[in-house]
Amino acid sequence: MGMASACHILVKTKDEANQIKKKLDSGGDFYQLAKKHSTCPSSKKGGIWANSGREIW
Repeated sequence: MGMASACHILVKTKDEANQIKKKLDSGGDFYQLAKKHSTCPSSKKGGIWANSGREIW
């Protein structure tokens, strides 16, 4: 079992989103990309903005 969490990278344009998606598709690190590119305060935590605190399976 694991814990559920929600992560995102918030950007201003679709072009930025597409560039980041290409990096992710080629093995880019989500945490690092979120820290560098996201405009959301959650970027400080690598894009993690919610943890359920409940186990999932």
